[in-house]
Amino acid sequence: MNSNELHKYLLSRNAPSKLVDHLAQARNEAGLGRKTRQMLIGGVKRRGSGSPIDNVVGGILRSPGGRVLFQEMIEAGAGPEGAGPEGAGPEGAGPEGAGCGDILRFRADACELYQCTESIIGKSSDSTSPSDTWFLNFKPGTTYDGEPLHTAFMKWWINPDTVHGASERRLRFSRGLDYETRVQRDIIEPLRAVCPHFTRFLAAGKGCSFADIRRIMTAGRDDFAFVTAVERHIIRNLVYMRINAIHRPSVTETGKLPPMIGDEILNEVRNDFYYPWTYNVMINEKHPPCSHGCTFKVFMDKMGGDYPDVVWLVIYQVLVACYAMSLSGVTHNDLHFGNVVVEDLGQAEVFVYEINGETCFFRSRYMARVFDYDRAYVERFGDNPLLVGPMSDTLNQRNEFVPNKDFVKFLQYFRGLIKARPGWDEVRGLLAGGANEPDPGTITNRLVPGEFLMRLSQMGGGQRFMGKRDFSKLNTPSQILVKARQMLVHTLRIAGDDPADPTIQGIFVCRLWPDMFAPDGVLKGTEAPPLIRQDMVPELREVLDGSDAAIAEAEAVDQEVRTRRSTSAPTSKHLHMLARALTAVRQGSAMLRERREGFLMTARGADLRELMADAREMRRLMVNLLTYVSEAQVAMVEVFGLA
Repeated sequence: MNSNELHKYLLSRNAPSKLVDHLAQARNEAGLGRKTRQMLIGGVKRRGSGSPIDNVVGGILRSPGGRVLFQEMIEAGAGPEGAGPEGAGPEGAGPEGAGCGDILRFRADACELYQCTESIIGKSSDSTSPSDTWFLNFKPGTTYDGEPLHTAFMKWWINPDTVHGASERRLRFSRGLDYETRVQRDIIEPLRAVCPHFTRFLAAGKGCSFADIRRIMTAGRDDFAFVTAVERHIIRNLVYMRINAIHRPSVTETGKLPPMIGDEILNEVRNDFYYPWTYNVMINEKHPPCSHGCTFKVFMDKMGGDYPDVVWLVIYQVLVACYAMSLSGVTHNDLHFGNVVVEDLGQAEVFVYEINGETCFFRSRYMARVFDYDRAYVERFGDNPLLVGPMSDTLNQRNEFVPNKDFVKFLQYFRGLIKARPGWDEVRGLLAGGANEPDPGTITNRLVPGEFLMRLSQMGGGQRFMGKRDFSKLNTPSQILVKARQMLVHTLRIAGDDPADPTIQGIFVCRLWPDMFAPDGVLKGTEAPPLIRQDMVPELREVLDGSDAAIAEAEAVDQEVRTRRSTSAPTSKHLHMLARALTAVRQGSAMLRERREGFLMTARGADLRELMADAREMRRLMVNLLTYVSEAQVAMVEVFGLA
């Protein structure tokens, strides 16, 4: 909320005498005179740095009376109109008849996705995750890469790089979400080109402003009462996120601040939520409603206790996803039943698997997809900041690449679900009995039944967590898949199906073999569509060169300001203008640099259309950065009195 918006809010309150009391209480601290007070109460609107309104707002927010008013802003009153189950935002919010087109253009800058949202529905949370989650509903006509897109799932959190004074222990949760974004964008999304068993990444944004977050929720609607109510709810949830509090209400529901909130945190949020804090965003496809798809646990419950053949077909799909991750150098670390969604396709479709030179195919109406990578570890990315401390050991989630760990963990979950019912022999047969376990069944017999943390019983009593060496005694990922395929072929006779059967409406194909991946796990590409390297297209080279030049110019202006500050006295009081411009330059440069690195990483195995889309994103970031540089140069002239 900027000063002008807060000014409007203060003027809109129904208790002017109470407002005057707040102003009087803030007067000594903020240096407010009678004239300034009259200007505020009388509705004089003045903008600009250093204006009386800015001074008033700063004084109010930082005064004891302002603390009371700020808390009332968060808690008092009803929720935003239309912010209940039907979503936040009026039907058809935004310009009448406005469409959005293809949101692929926002893939690298989701901060501007508010141009496409029509309404949102918040999601409550009982976890301590420092992120808030929303379901987005898009305007009619919205597409993604040419395909209709109606809804999406959005996760957002405070950018840890802009939070000052917080312990690194608290910030590691937010840094883990940054890590998850890289995994989803740079590894999982490319994998979907060769294997369909992952949820789709749509967009990400780093350094979004509070106004960007608010506009996504308000869908472009700007009437004051609605916007104020929306901001109150967002700020309330920010308090929960900042202290990792549980039982966070949905942002579209009324609710109080967490109990026993201290002055220190509340003061930090009210002082920093608009500036200097910024926010990071990740947007993925929304899982289908439970009538068409649910988590694996709900799917199993629907199947009943007999676990028909269809269950084993879905398990095979999950194991294939595990194999794809292992070839990419990824350990998911948290592959439980809640992190696998099973979609009901409505009719049987054909799934074809070409894995290590062997082919199998079957019909199924169910599609499994893996998601949620905040606890993942990727060799080439280095350590995940979240996987440190005693928690990582307690949950057996470590910064180490264990190729078969996700297989074992998921199958252990399944073992815990089936308990004494038929199925454990098949699970144990997938994990052990090969050359890696000299005494067949030794490790698998010592696995604690139903224990997803993967602990082993010890000969002298007690239990211990499995280590990397223990996993190495079980079957490798490729051995597990071979056994799973053999089991399906033998039990379900799946190899007799004809994938070319004209009565089948759709075909899903998954092709995986080690040579498709570079030694560091980067996917090289597939035979179709034809590969095209970035150096084959002059426009791509032009964008790369232009990005290098823009980053160099940003570094130059940053260095010039540092030099002038050390040798010249500023001639203007508006140093904050220059500071704000430099912050934009540095953030813009970091975003462009990160996108450039990601572009070079994925350019090995992308088709022309994907590369050109990435190039457009880089060009936009480059133009933004050059704009920030120009603004910084103008501010530098003002501050240092340059000719």
